[in-house]
Amino acid sequence: MPLIYRGLVTFLLLHSMSTLAEDRETPSCELVGYLAENIMQARQNGVPDDEMIAMTESVAFAKSESVAFAKVVVADALLVPVNRMVWNRNEAVKDFKEKWFTKCLGLRKSFAADQESLLSQSNKSPPQLWSYHKVLNLNVKICSDRGVSTLKSLNFTAVVRSGTYVYGNSGPNRAAVKCVDQKGESSFLYLAVAGPEKESVENLRNEIARLMSPSG
Repeated sequence: MPLIYRGLVTFLLLHSMSTLAEDRETPSCELVGYLAENIMQARQNGVPDDEMIAMTESVAFAKSESVAFAKVVVADALLVPVNRMVWNRNEAVKDFKEKWFTKCLGLRKSFAADQESLLSQSNKSPPQLWSYHKVLNLNVKICSDRGVSTLKSLNFTAVVRSGTYVYGNSGPNRAAVKCVDQKGESSFLYLAVAGPEKESVENLRNEIARLMSPSG
């Protein structure tokens, strides 16, 4: 089995076994690093660009958001030149793996801080926290603009934007919508809603997710 296919199958299988429940909002960073390592190994071994892209769609069981995430990593890998020297190839693989592992840790740290903030602002104990993520075919500014319009259309109050992150309140519930640039015309969307009642929080999460990605 080719390295890239092995890496993709492992990533997509394990990620597809997860859910979008509270504690599974992002794939493990070790898994992201493994995916990046295999993709860059394929890149440095001369696997054609179109073949690398096609392989991300060849695993039938995978969830669409898992495939979209893998495509982002592949697209990033294609920006790295293929090296002639074996040592340089190995360094490229190592650097690419570390880059995506570090990026994943940064995202998870940021998301965890948001979740802690959301939970601390909920009025009752224990609070509910529901989250969602997806790679959108929108640049980060459009994604952020859509976050503002989405919260306002759902009658959220105190809607504020900080960079490409958007926050708002709906009664006792609070939402955070984050758009992270993925280079070019795509962005990584992460949203979380916290509040005292499960049904209300879940419904708001579902509505925000639907409006943020109407075609998905």
